[in-house]
Amino acid sequence: MPMLSAYLQYLLRAKDEHSLHSPFVFDFYLKVIKAREAYYAFDEIEQLRHRLLQDHRLLELKGFGAGSRHPSDKRLYKLVKRAAAPAKLGRLLFRAALYMHARTIVELGTHVGIATAYLAKSSTQARVYTFEGESSLLQVAQENFRSLNLHNITTIEGNIDETLPQHLPGIQRIDLLYIDANHRYEPTMRYVEQCLPYLHEDSLVVLDDIHWSAGMETAWQKLHRQAQFGISIDLFRCGLLFLRQKQPKQHFILHF
Repeated sequence: MPMLSAYLQYLLRAKDEHSLHSPFVFDFYLKVIKAREAYYAFDEIEQLRHRLLQDHRLLELKGFGAGSRHPSDKRLYKLVKRAAAPAKLGRLLFRAALYMHARTIVELGTHVGIATAYLAKSSTQARVYTFEGESSLLQVAQENFRSLNLHNITTIEGNIDETLPQHLPGIQRIDLLYIDANHRYEPTMRYVEQCLPYLHEDSLVVLDDIHWSAGMETAWQKLHRQAQFGISIDLFRCGLLFLRQKQPKQHFILHF
């Protein structure tokens, strides 16, 4: 489905808080999705983004995943402009981690670390495990973490297809899982399946770019219908999957 068509359908179907009868979703919508309160970390991370947008370094990329429609230009500022998590998404991740009291966070797809920083800044008690296949991107991300004085991030380099199953047993429990890696159907489904045994009743899965391609669209449609996820929310840019299996299964399409 072309993205424009998917977006028009989303706009026609999206609701706001006035249509919500689930107390949990109503509260989450107001305090996380629609909240406008600014936190000290937001300006700090966006200042970093501004500096990166002035950085013309040429990076060598191996081509893991399918994260870009324009992979030919590998200058850092272009990569940041094109693929780094936008501020609105970063703020959502920060607030979601804060709201869910996430202490163990797993991110698949570090890129230059913008989203990672938002997640890590949500709490000094949080530990973020971030996986990235591109060593040159991870090197930039590590520079960024040092500049932001972030010490609660563990970076894991290598093909996520190999590193994720290797490291999950050591992580043991996942409070928040953010997937922004290989934007294809099969890897996305596999990543969720591999992480499911480490999720719990109060875990949240954030799946980025759910309407980015036909494969991601199919993955999203299958995932939000799975019995393991009690509540699902389509924000167009991303999808939210809550386990919450003790309540009736519900799916929402909400304005973001």
